[in-house]
Amino acid sequence: MDKIEARILLKNLLARLEPMESGGYAIQSKVTADEYTALGIAVEMLGGPHTPLIESKSTDIEPSPADKSVIDDHILKIDTSVMRLPSAPENVRICLDFGTALSKATLVLDGESDFDDESITVLYLGEYGDYKEDYKLISAVYIDDEGKLWFGDKAAEFCERDNVDGSRQVMDNIKHWLSLGQVDSEVDQVFNPTDISITYAEIILAYLTFFTWTANKALEGLKSPDGYPRNINRRFALPCLPNSDFREVKHRMRKYLGEAQVLSDTFGSDLRNGLPLQRFVDAVKLLRDGGFHDYRFVKEELTEPLGVAGSLLSYSSDNEHDMIVMVIDVGAGTSDFSVYRIKVDLEKGVRKAWEAVGSVGNVTEAGNHLDGVLMGLILKSCGIDPEQGIPSLVQWKLQRNIREFKEEIFEKGLIEISLPEGYETSITLDQFLQTLGVKNFKNALDRKMIDILESIDGNWVNLIGPSKKIRYLTVALTGGGASLPMVRELADRQVTIRGKQIKVVPAKPVPTWLEEAHSELELDYPSIAVSLGGARKKLIRQAGTVSSIGGEASTQFVYDDPKYQW
Repeated sequence: MDKIEARILLKNLLARLEPMESGGYAIQSKVTADEYTALGIAVEMLGGPHTPLIESKSTDIEPSPADKSVIDDHILKIDTSVMRLPSAPENVRICLDFGTALSKATLVLDGESDFDDESITVLYLGEYGDYKEDYKLISAVYIDDEGKLWFGDKAAEFCERDNVDGSRQVMDNIKHWLSLGQVDSEVDQVFNPTDISITYAEIILAYLTFFTWTANKALEGLKSPDGYPRNINRRFALPCLPNSDFREVKHRMRKYLGEAQVLSDTFGSDLRNGLPLQRFVDAVKLLRDGGFHDYRFVKEELTEPLGVAGSLLSYSSDNEHDMIVMVIDVGAGTSDFSVYRIKVDLEKGVRKAWEAVGSVGNVTEAGNHLDGVLMGLILKSCGIDPEQGIPSLVQWKLQRNIREFKEEIFEKGLIEISLPEGYETSITLDQFLQTLGVKNFKNALDRKMIDILESIDGNWVNLIGPSKKIRYLTVALTGGGASLPMVRELADRQVTIRGKQIKVVPAKPVPTWLEEAHSELELDYPSIAVSLGGARKKLIRQAGTVSSIGGEASTQFVYDDPKYQW
């Protein structure tokens, strides 16, 4: 800031001072960051040292007397120092995958040229968030009886501590609120036992603040000569939603992730140790009352299948390949679909992938759907009629453990369950697979897959065949549900599209390039594919859709970049 700008700001600040009857002056409005900086310049010009109110932290949003929140005898101040850091390097970025059940983040450092090997690090978020050395962060929030926010694994732990009668609930499907249209409603009393008002949107922001803090701590723990700045460039993954919903969710997520960085700097380790709800609500108000902030470190959004597709492409491989891939990402909240053409042609210098126009879609039948089906089967086997009411402790036990029960029944073929109030039962895998809900799950995935292939331009399908260069459709399965038997069946069969038989084959469980360069990530690939592909140098562009012109004999594919015409 130069002296002329500082003088103008100080004149405006002086004009807002009002005389008091008891003597002196008062200011009812907030002192902005620029005005605070201007005051520091004035002090230095007068020969005095300029000492910040909080070292290395900004006090650009100082509460007015009516808005002061005194916590532990100190005034809440918002740390916006990240807004004044030099721009982060463009050759390194993270991708945040906010999941319905679990959240993940991956760091990628580019090589010296487009096709050099990258440095890829999956961030061990759980080490800081859940006290476990793991890359997954549980997407859950809990408000305890004392009005404290708990996150991740601690949310479930403290809920279980308080849940004597089964009346308390963890907020563990918070992502789905983004697309329900009620995100700005106040949180129900079943989740919030206090008289402090907070919206579902603010709960999402609270979790993203915790997610961001764990990512920052994980970055701090990495060995790097220069370290990674707090304003490191970041991308973020979104589910496949209708256009209007996608735009709304994209806008919210961009804003929330920017605010989350500021709030994570403000609260630090308090996020891990029980954050007072009132303090968080006050901080959000102070931050937003301070005016619009341009969070430039929050970069592109990408759909979840787009992230998966980005993880499939080899940058440095000398092998030429040309394939059409349908990505099916089976998460907890939604199952997302999209179709891509991935091509490596060394002679033309092409290492690109494009998305088929109209191929993005999703269904709500996903992991949570199967959880609900299994829960219903267990209740029925116990002789409990949900319409007559489920005992609170029984419902709590099922909600707390249903994902583990689901994993066990697929792994062992049988689960034996003991529930509160003396209920005991056992369920076989065959019983589960024969339920209408499981059949509906499989049929919904199959129907969406066929509908997408029928709806995209017919020349995509015409490229595939025994006598064609692309002999079959490859299906890449990712997400927590990728290993389910009814999901795997989608990727190994014959399908009829517009009267034409198409052979469908599964993609390799782990891309060859990743298997060779990062074998340590093989087991985790289905879960980290979105954040891994999303963090790589962007070769699949969000706008890189493709359509075609001409008939089967004279097909031309039209891309947004005329340099690449196949």
